[in-house]
Amino acid sequence: MVDVVWHGGEPLAIRRDHFEELVEVFELLRTEGRIRHFIQTNATLIDDGWCDFFTRYEFRVGVSLDGPDSASANRVDWAGKPVFPRIMRGVQALKKHGIDFSVICVVFPETVNEPDALFDFFEDLGAGSVGFNIEEYEGANDSRQSIDAGTVRHFWRTMFARLANGSDLRVREAGKLLGYLAEVKAGSVQDRRRHRSVSSTTATRGTTAVAEDSTTGPPGTTGTSRGRQSGNEGDPRSQGPPPSEDEDAVTAWPFGSPLEREKVSNTEFRGVDLSSHRWKDITVTRCRFSNARFMGLALAGASLSDVLFENCQFDFAVLDRLKVAGDVAFIGCSFKEAAFSNSDLSRAVFDDCTLSGAEFDSTRMQDADLRASNLSGISGLSSLKGVQVTEAQLADLFQALASELELKVTDIDG
Repeated sequence: MVDVVWHGGEPLAIRRDHFEELVEVFELLRTEGRIRHFIQTNATLIDDGWCDFFTRYEFRVGVSLDGPDSASANRVDWAGKPVFPRIMRGVQALKKHGIDFSVICVVFPETVNEPDALFDFFEDLGAGSVGFNIEEYEGANDSRQSIDAGTVRHFWRTMFARLANGSDLRVREAGKLLGYLAEVKAGSVQDRRRHRSVSSTTATRGTTAVAEDSTTGPPGTTGTSRGRQSGNEGDPRSQGPPPSEDEDAVTAWPFGSPLEREKVSNTEFRGVDLSSHRWKDITVTRCRFSNARFMGLALAGASLSDVLFENCQFDFAVLDRLKVAGDVAFIGCSFKEAAFSNSDLSRAVFDDCTLSGAEFDSTRMQDADLRASNLSGISGLSSLKGVQVTEAQLADLFQALASELELKVTDIDG
């Protein structure tokens, strides 16, 4: 039996149809019982569709979760917003679909002294098992407080005491240790190398790197995950990071207007004013725009990939042939009276944006996330096919539809 472990980064950041193409390569081997799939995810993107996918291909699911809300403060998105509510939403989806899941918990200096709080949380969570990884002071992770050996011993003593008192929670480390001791006592220690694990790391574009006998993997596989885990893996806003924080941001637009057939990449722009500029057939990759002004921008062809816009103004902009070619997120942006036409905004994220009065014409928005945005007064609703909205937003959409269809709402007596 070979375990195929999908992890990253965040493996669910790629399109589900592309992921299906990847796992179909293994399907004959899976149905013959020769391989099985594992996935390690932070659960922020798990929904009903992903749950159907996991069920169809019999995935063993591992969730990266560091404890309750207060213990998961290290997990934030690019905007610095906590992702704990989104993780719990994904966990609830797994439970709704009856999908068993395990958990990997990184224990930080802030939580190592609270083993009982962690234990209580994971007992209530309903996970099949939990693996605890004590954060290590090594490699790139050399700037945080290290955890001394005495504190670690106290953590494990508390955990084993809870297990000895009859807890139903399965702890990965305890299971492995007790299993090994039982084999030693029976004189039947097995050669662990007979069970192979293949670890597949999935990049945001769906490319994969494969390694055998990986040291990373969800509880229940032959490997264990070590070291600190990034807090923003998997959210579309965290893919294709902008330049590192120690690089100076560009505060004055270095190009003129009109801008035509240019490529802009690997730059952070802060506070630039592009109002009334004209762009034509440009490509923007791995960039970050914060507090920028695009008011009245006239766009005629642009491709965006791994781009983040924070607190930017696109009011009255005319955006024609705008294509989202990779991960793109708009956070806290304003699109009042903006006009989108002949564009592809599929899978784009609009978080806490104002789209009031925006117009969409011949624009594709499949799987675009509008759930935290103001949609009042928008037009061109046929372009919104397949977008993600909340029930609370339906009232705004109904009013927009009534206006678009020129419905006359009157009383029967009138």
